[in-house]
Amino acid sequence: MNLIDSANQTVATYEYDPFGRKLLSTGTLASQPFQFSSKEFSEVTGLNYYGLRFYNPQTGRWLSRDPIAESGGINLYGYCLNDPVNFVDPWGTKPGEPYTTPDAAAMAAANDMYEDSYNNDWEYIANIYQDKDGKYSYTEPKTQENPHSSSLSKKNIPQGTSYNSNIHSHGAPSEGYNDEEFSGSPDDPCDRSTDKAVSDTRGSSGYLVTPSGKVKKYTPNGSYRAGTVTTIGTVNNPKSTPRNGPQPTSGKGNRGTKI
Repeated sequence: MNLIDSANQTVATYEYDPFGRKLLSTGTLASQPFQFSSKEFSEVTGLNYYGLRFYNPQTGRWLSRDPIAESGGINLYGYCLNDPVNFVDPWGTKPGEPYTTPDAAAMAAANDMYEDSYNNDWEYIANIYQDKDGKYSYTEPKTQENPHSSSLSKKNIPQGTSYNSNIHSHGAPSEGYNDEEFSGSPDDPCDRSTDKAVSDTRGSSGYLVTPSGKVKKYTPNGSYRAGTVTTIGTVNNPKSTPRNGPQPTSGKGNRGTKI
């Protein structure tokens, strides 16, 4: 791997084994910190920092448990399913692309979109899909740069996979909006573009990451907008608590996704 400067000159060259153990390091800027898999490396400790936990390339193991626990697999300290040639783990939250459950994929997607969504106060959305091996993953989070709306066709998934559900975010806390809940209630039958209506229409679950970092799941039960809502987890670095004061529970005061 080469590091190139603005004049297109090679200023550092690195060689690694598959698990990131450094075999060669040369060049005038070879000691700069961002090395294997573009993560910060400490010459003192010999560890790479991935934002959520530290990785030891000498052992091919994380130093701490997986933040999403067994949702990312039963090996809580293993790196990239012990197959870093074919899988990547950019944050230390997932052992590559495949997940064993839709909830695990939703948690990974929530962590992926949360910070940008909160900082920009835009809704982000991604589809969760199942591959031919029965594993789950998610599409790259997208935004329409809108604080109160997001949309993504269920057809927007890789070829050869099947749609499972979607997940979207509610950005930062907004005055007058019930950001901590799915939009759509049984007593508001007019708008079919709200969060719960999308899931009811598609006959599939929907996930939401709220401004306070909670990740919630809506499961349809056959009655319009009356399915069950459960909290499946919290993102790794939540930025806020819900805005204080009364907030609306239906109608225009809710954020929502479009079909």
